[in-house]
Amino acid sequence: MKLDQGKSNKLFFWLFALSMVLALGVALMSGTSLRYEDERDYFALAQQMVQGHGYVTPALQPTAYRPPGYPFLMTLFAGTEQGVLWLKILNVVVLGISVWLMRALIARETPAVAWLAGASLLVYPVWLYAASTLYPQTLCMALMLGLICLLSRREASWRTFIFAGVVYGYLVLVAPSFQLLAPLFAAYVAFFGPFAWRRNVLSAIVFGLMTVATMSPWLVRNYQVFGQFVPVATNGGVNLLLGNSEFTRVNSGVDVDLTRYLQQTQGLDEVQSSKALQGFATDWIKAHPMEAASLYVGKALNYYNYHAEAATSEQNAAWKDWLMFLTYYPMLAMVLARVWMVGRVPLSRSERLLIGVYVINGLLAALFFTRIRFRLPFDGLLMVLAIVSLGHFMQLRASKKSLKK
Repeated sequence: MKLDQGKSNKLFFWLFALSMVLALGVALMSGTSLRYEDERDYFALAQQMVQGHGYVTPALQPTAYRPPGYPFLMTLFAGTEQGVLWLKILNVVVLGISVWLMRALIARETPAVAWLAGASLLVYPVWLYAASTLYPQTLCMALMLGLICLLSRREASWRTFIFAGVVYGYLVLVAPSFQLLAPLFAAYVAFFGPFAWRRNVLSAIVFGLMTVATMSPWLVRNYQVFGQFVPVATNGGVNLLLGNSEFTRVNSGVDVDLTRYLQQTQGLDEVQSSKALQGFATDWIKAHPMEAASLYVGKALNYYNYHAEAATSEQNAAWKDWLMFLTYYPMLAMVLARVWMVGRVPLSRSERLLIGVYVINGLLAALFFTRIRFRLPFDGLLMVLAIVSLGHFMQLRASKKSLKK
């Protein structure tokens, strides 16, 4: 569909406006309810900070179990009467920023179809639902897309990588699992950056230093509170055990009975408990290497699943599975088709980064456990790739038609 720039901009705007109205409607309909334990925990942490107690549990115990990035943002409205609702509206705004970032990434590769970014929320409505919860995934997607925009800029400066380091540092403070991607991002800047190789290496160092600098106040706080180094959060041990135990299934997520292990950590503080749970997981892996390897492969494949295990039948309605199936796999198929045609249209720097992050994240996530909610921020990258792929298909088709003439 060939459109001039004016019509493309207008079409994007109207699709974007419709998407935002729907997202706002879903958020308002959800009201002030907090349906999940994670939401309640995040909001409680924000309220404690607003009340001047610091980063503590409702029992006023210092904690690092939940990462601080999202609760810090929530303090903007956590002290207001309709704080939950305002935070959901803020999520909608952040979701809108993600759409604009998708458009910017697509426009670099295939500007003729960049307007389709405006329809991204309509064709992948799970993002609308995610924005109506106080989960950090909506924020993570915006930060991830912003980071990719910065790292893949063709015309960059030192300030680009300074800002990218700040964005990435905050992203890790929101969701610590993103720190596993640090070697990939650093290698991309060093080997595929926009400068000569020496300046690229220096840019990677600047990026890394700014990432650490952004995280350092929280790391220092944790050292002062716990008397030892804590890499962002103390939930790493339980997450590793949830994904590596005799009770773990490929798609069990957090629905794993860890009672016998948790009983052995009674009386320990957060850091000690996390280390003990991590030890239980590594002991099981060492004792059952073949079973652990098979489980890992299954979890890696489950990263691309459309079906999520849920705690209740209401959450696990069949229509939700069908909706995920019909919206996720077409995107994935478009990207696979794009990879297949790489001989005719080589992958750009941005495309290589997007594909690399999406695939490698799945392999890293499988070290713990994979679930749709954790994948949602990365599905923003998949949406960009799918639309860019469509743009390349259209360009090839137009080229073939012109040759026939």
